This record gives sequence, C-alpha cells and structure tokens, in this order.
Amino acid sequence: MRSLPCVVLFAVFSLAEISQAQQASTTTVPNLINYSGTLHLPSGSESPARVVGVTFAVYRQEDGGAPLWLETQNVTPDSLGHYTVLLGSTKSEGIPADLFNTQEQRWLGVQMQGEAEQPRVLLVSVPYAMKAADAETIAGLPASAFVLSTPYQSASSAQSSAGLNPNLNVPAVGGSGTTNFIPIWTNSTTLGDSMIYQTGGNVGIGNTHPAGTLDVSGGAFIRGTLQLPATGTATATLGFNSQPLDALASAFSSSTHGAINQHFRWQAEPVGNDTASPSGKLNLLFASGTATPAETGLSISNKGIITFAPGQTMPTVTGNEMVKGNLSATGSVSGASANFTGNVSTGKQTVTGNITDTGNISATGSISGSSASFSGNTANQIVTVTQNGTGDGLVATAKSTGVKGSGAATGVLGSGGTGVVGDGIGAGVVGSSSSTGPGSLGVQGVSVSSRGIGVFGFEPTLSNTANSLFGNVVTGVWGDVNQGSNTGEGILATADDTVAILGQNNSTGLPTAMFQNVTTNSLGFVFLAKGIAGNECAILVDGELDCTGTKSAVVPVEHGRKMVALYALEAPENWFEDFGSGRLVNGSATVALEATYAQTVNTRTQYHVFITPKGDCNGLYVTNETAASFEVRELHGGHSSIAFDYRIVAKRTGYEQLRLADKTGMIKEIAMMAGSRERTNPDTAPQQIAPRQPR
Repeated sequence: MRSLPCVVLFAVFSLAEISQAQQASTTTVPNLINYSGTLHLPSGSESPARVVGVTFAVYRQEDGGAPLWLETQNVTPDSLGHYTVLLGSTKSEGIPADLFNTQEQRWLGVQMQGEAEQPRVLLVSVPYAMKAADAETIAGLPASAFVLSTPYQSASSAQSSAGLNPNLNVPAVGGSGTTNFIPIWTNSTTLGDSMIYQTGGNVGIGNTHPAGTLDVSGGAFIRGTLQLPATGTATATLGFNSQPLDALASAFSSSTHGAINQHFRWQAEPVGNDTASPSGKLNLLFASGTATPAETGLSISNKGIITFAPGQTMPTVTGNEMVKGNLSATGSVSGASANFTGNVSTGKQTVTGNITDTGNISATGSISGSSASFSGNTANQIVTVTQNGTGDGLVATAKSTGVKGSGAATGVLGSGGTGVVGDGIGAGVVGSSSSTGPGSLGVQGVSVSSRGIGVFGFEPTLSNTANSLFGNVVTGVWGDVNQGSNTGEGILATADDTVAILGQNNSTGLPTAMFQNVTTNSLGFVFLAKGIAGNECAILVDGELDCTGTKSAVVPVEHGRKMVALYALEAPENWFEDFGSGRLVNGSATVALEATYAQTVNTRTQYHVFITPKGDCNGLYVTNETAASFEVRELHGGHSSIAFDYRIVAKRTGYEQLRLADKTGMIKEIAMMAGSRERTNPDTAPQQIAPRQPR
C-alpha cells in the first residue's frame, strides 16, 4: 500500500529550553530534528504495538536524484498511523550540520518498508537553525579568546567622554612620519618611517618613493634587497634550505566540484654539505591542493646551468647545424634528414664525431647507420619505419630485448603490408621468442598509467563505444572493431582440442568475466552461447535468459557415484511460488504472506493457494485472500486444530500480462547472426552433431 502524502514537519522548543540555552551558552546544540508524520497501514494491521521500518532521506530536489543523507528507524505508529521520531537519533553524529550549509532547498522523503516513497516534503525554517550553533564561536574559538590581555587606551578627555577608562596607565605615543609610509616603532614610545610604503593600490619597499617606476595597479615595487634567509645554520651533518618563496594559483576541479590550489615554490638548497667546496642550487617545487610541495626536477646550479625535469621538450633546430666534434644534446635534434655512416653522418646535419642524445630526436627525413642509441622521452614515437617492399618493416635482435619502447605515446609502431610476414598476410608488429624457459613472451605490453592499456588493437578505426571509454578504463588487452554489419570481432580466440578463452580471478566481490550491452533496446543481446547442433542460450539486456534447449541442475546421487539432471519448471506465464506451514485454531487460521516474497509478486491480482492438511478433518478451503494474507478454514464449520502445509503461486511484479511471449523473431536473428560468424576450413567441413534424443 502507498502511504498517504499527509506529512507534517515541525520542531518544538519550550521556553524552559530557550532559557537554559541562554544560561549555558557552551551547551552543544543537538544535531536532531523532531519529525511527525502519518503512515497508511494495510487493512487489518492497525495495532498500536506494531513496529515498522521507515527510511527517512534528505534530497536536493523534490523529485529524482540521489539522497544527500538517510537513515532507517523502527517506528511504532498509533492506531491511526501517527508517529513521531527524532531524525538523526540512530547515528552517533546526528544530522551533519553542513547538510543545511547552502542556500539550496532540502526535501524530506519517507518510505515505509515494502512500500513506495511518499511525496517529498520541503524542509523549512527549523532544520536550518542547526547552523546557529556556529554563532557561539568566532572561527571555532570562544569570544574570550579575542579579548586583549592589556587594553591600549590613552587617557584623553575625548576618550573619557566616549566612555573609555581614563585611569589606564598607557604611555603617550610620539614621533613623526612621512605620508604614505608604513610606521615602525623606533623605540618603546616613538614611531618613525619604515621602508614599506603604499600609494593607491601599489606597495613598495625601499628608502625613497620609486619615482618614474611603471605604475601597475595592485603591484609592488622593491628598491633595495629582499632576502630570504636560511631556515637554520648548517652543521657538519645537516645543511638548511632557504625560506621558501611561494606562489599559489587556483584551479576548479570537475571531479571534486571545488577549487584546488596549485602551489609553486622556489627555494635555495645546499649542495655538497660538509665538503671542501660546498655550494647551492635553486630548485622549483610543486604540490596540488593541501599537499606539501615536492621537487619537480627543475633546478639552477651556482654556475647558472639549468637541469630540466624528466620529459622536458626542447626547441628543435630546423636549419643546417655543422658540428666538427662530439654533439651532446639534452633537448631535441631535428631536420629534413640526418644520415649516419657509422657513428658520424653526412647531410643537412653533418657530424664528424660521435652524437650522444639523452633527450629527443625528431626527423621528417631518414636516419640511418650501423648503430643508433636513444635514451630519452619522445613526443610521438621513438622510431617510425615505413617499408614499401616485401621485407620486414623493422628487425631488431638483441640478447635480452629485441625492441623496447617507452614514452608518453607509442613505444613501437609498425605498419605492415601484403607479404611482409607469412603467405600474403600483412602484420604491423610480430613478436616471437625462441626461449624454451617458462614465462617466455613473444609480445609484452605494459602501461603504468592509472587509466592505461597494456596492448591495444583496433581495425579499421576506433568504434564509438571505444571512443566513449578511451582514457577512462584500465585494461591489459583491448581489441576494438568498427566494421559494422556483423563482420568482425573485437577479440577472436581459436583453439583445437583445448580451451580457447580462459579467465581466472581472485576476488571476493568482482566477477571473472563481465559482459555489458549498452543498447536501450530490450531485445539486445548481452551473451550468446551456441553449439554446432543448433541449440543456444541467450541473455538479453533486461536480464532475460532464453534457451532453445533445457535448463537443469546436475546433482550427485548414490553417494556421488552418479550425477543426474533435474529440470527447471516451465510455465506459459511468469510465476513465483512460496511454501509454508500453519495450524488451525478452532477451525480457522490467518496466514500472512512473507514480507520479502510479497515484494516480488503482485498479490493485488489473483493468486493461487494450495492446502495440504496434516491430520484428519472435514477438509480445508481458502478464503479472504488479500494482498498481505489469506485465511484457511475447515469445511462444514469444523473446529479442528490441525497443522497444514500450503503452496502459494503468484505472478511476478511487472510481468502480469506476459503469456507465451513470441520469440520467433529473436531466434531468427540469433540464427542469422551466428551464421554470419561461421568460419570453416574450406578443405574440412565441420562435423555435424545430432541433437540428443529424449530418453
């Protein structure tokens, strides 16, 4: 039964309570809300002693949305369904005060166990008074914390007339100053000019006003030296950094829905402490949010040499760069072409010595030579090889690792054409291992990203489904196809006389295999299992399981020496059934439907009850069938008190009109889809398996 939307919200504060709150301001305001309402109980259950479970939830809006806060209480309504509770009483912290900390409205929803939620009620006035608890403090501190230990008042007649105490022993203040300069105490009683001044929105530091300095609104001018001293004096065991120079930016996060500080810090740091030639360097640190800034890797030595952070991309050289010696670069070297003959090269980039690059190398032409060693990060790829002939695109042989790529994007990119590997089969990348030891790998893909992909294969372009998930999932191996018209598979596994796909998991809460179809069509397939005999089982997006064969449980008999099949009961309509027992008292008994079972079926429509007496009687019959109970009586007005068993059969909620649903179209679709997937060897026809004959 749906509860009537007759709900009243109020809070009562007596004069005695207000008086006590005024006398004891340190008393904690209770985080509870007094709430009264009415529940519409099922007929025949009006009893003041009945306890029902009721869930109270606070929402941001009147309809829809997830609750901001909720709790479930046991409620004892009176005979008319009236009740009163203290919201928050089941939780140690009560109702969080920040629940009403915004200018948004709050709505209260009430739902009795087994029933739909009542129409939500707008919370007004009193619940928001919980925030008044903050009025007892200033920034969390009592008002006494802000009382000065020694009042500073002079004994002038003007102050006396204003009500100030003229008898305070406060010395007179003297001295002189200059307009716009911030004063400083030159001794205990005299003020003078400091080196800090302000004109308009500009603040300066210096001996004199910076005449002629560019006027930047809100800026600061410094004339003189601004020093950030060390945080301590170095010892033989410990050096000390300088005081930090911090700069903070604020960026809004779409995930946390709040502003997050971006904290940059410059600080001088000691180098070579307790050596003959100690030195220092200037380092850049960074942290996001409330974290402590950490080293970025960018630093400047005492010689002005800059050490860049890992992944730094440097400007490229696009002209002719002639080097007659060793060329060492920590940035990038690029050009139209760079030809190496051994350790040197000729062309636009001419090098007569060795070239060592610990950064990036970018070329739109060709790079050739007997050897090339790369050890830096790249923007796109380390090596791109295009082979127009019938040979291999890239061949790499090494004692341990053939080709190893690491970078922000592609490690190794291979493009193959017809005849590159095998009999007319093109391959972008082929990996093989000649090792016979355990764990030998032909191709290994590793990603350390929190949203990374170990191995990604797609053909011919990314599908819309892959585009919607790319960068949001963690995947070891990902296959994707955008062919359409049932002509491809994202992942295909084949085998002869063994398992084609094996999944193994060690999790108590996650499945070993999960399949999901995001179509909104209820006829969409999530899973299809098909045998060569033609029978299949399909799982649809609405959770429905359809099989052309049988559904059975295989159980052991004869102490496990034999296994037999027990078949599921099938019916033209969707029924749920339950079993139970009862006893007549003076010829009658009322049986209440089990509450959880009653939520799965629609007992407001016709249901069926079958009675089996457990003793001698005139016979039993069922009457007074309601949505929550039914009555069993003895025939001919008998007064037996015997036990009985019952079986109840009711239609599943939401499927009341379902009967002998037509699945012809679905079966035809499965057959067409499975037929388009058949892959057979033209030289070997598949073995036909005859369907099982009934026993």
